This record gives sequence, structure tokens and C-alpha cells, in this order.
Amino acid sequence: MIFLAVYLAYKAIKSFYLSGKYYRSIQKEKTVEGGQTVKCDQCGAYVAEELSITVKKRGKRLSFCGTECKDAFDKE
Repeated sequence: MIFLAVYLAYKAIKSFYLSGKYYRSIQKEKTVEGGQTVKCDQCGAYVAEELSITVKKRGKRLSFCGTECKDAFDKE
């Protein structure tokens, strides 16, 4: 009986992690230790504000998580 309870608990925890709810809840965090985060305008990832690449285009401030996203956005 105990084995069945442990097995069911294991399956529930495993399905929670594999469903992506855990990872999506972490990604929604808006702050990091010591500062704010910004959302990448290309891929939607959050990155520390001081590490982001920020450019102004047509009076709008755009933030990117890295050069790959900035270059991909420029090509569009």
C-alpha cells in the first residue's frame, strides 16, 4: 500500500515538472537578485537589465537578451 502511494506521488511530481508549469512559473519572475529584468523583444526571455542589449528605434526602446536576438530582429 505504501509503495502505491509513493508511486502515485512520484508520477504526480514528474508530470508537474514535465508539463512545463514549473519552468514557466520560474520564467515569469520579473526581478533578479540586485535588480530588474527586461523581456527580450525577439524571443520573450527575461534577462537582467544590466546585461540586456538596448536600442532605440523610432522613439521606442527595445531590449534584447543577446546579439543573436538583436540581429534576428534587425533582419525582419
